Amino acid sequence: MTADDALSHAEQALLEHAAFGRTAVAAGAFTACLATGDADALMHVAVPSGPEPVDWGASVEALVSLGREHGIVPRLEFMGELHPSLGAALERRGFVRASADPVMTADLRAALGSASPAPAGYRRLRGDEGALVVAFVKTQAAAFGMPAATGYAFLDRLQATLARGRSMAAALIEDGAPVAGAVLQLGSSGWSELAGVFTVPARRRQGLAAAVCAGLLAEARAAGHGHAWLSAAENARELYARLGFREVGTQLNYRYAPFSAPAP
Repeated sequence: MTADDALSHAEQALLEHAAFGRTAVAAGAFTACLATGDADALMHVAVPSGPEPVDWGASVEALVSLGREHGIVPRLEFMGELHPSLGAALERRGFVRASADPVMTADLRAALGSASPAPAGYRRLRGDEGALVVAFVKTQAAAFGMPAATGYAFLDRLQATLARGRSMAAALIEDGAPVAGAVLQLGSSGWSELAGVFTVPARRRQGLAAAVCAGLLAEARAAGHGHAWLSAAENARELYARLGFREVGTQLNYRYAPFSAPAP
């Protein structure tokens, strides 16, 4: 499989997960996935959905208009190598690049690298475990340096995807609290995204994140899921390489800067 093939599968899985539980609206060559109610800004996202236009200008303008209509900040997530001219088109219209992260993929039918089996305390989460799922998202947000409110913004979504079999999540539990965890967002095509991998600061560099990821990926493989992908933090590439992931490209995230400023 070529790098572009892997990126294409990953982007399709990204769009599928983004659309789950949200309202999907066409905006030119994008599909905008809008959360309902008083949602956190991160809950709205657009992804290219083709066919690729010769000129992105009209599609970018349609996305800006959609954001203005719904009172939200337009955001895009996409694979840079698949759309080489999109970033420049966005920047001409006032978007700024929020992040650029390596995309890595793994064939789960192969061995999961050299990571050790999950230790005692490894636990799969269920959507109906209210207190544990709340503790999971709260600890996850804190580990990423985010306010608890950001974690809570994703709480209902995580519970819904767990209950509907659209995601898997696992944590390492010590003294009744999660100290490391990860989420696997399951795609219908067999491509699933490993996301939200965290370890509390006091327990970092002890192999806990690798252990929980290895356990979660092994369970996904046993359930018949064939491939996984992720966008890696710069300092986490080695961890994922040990689990069998290889780098294939870059995920770019853009937001519309004029809508980001506070209203007067």
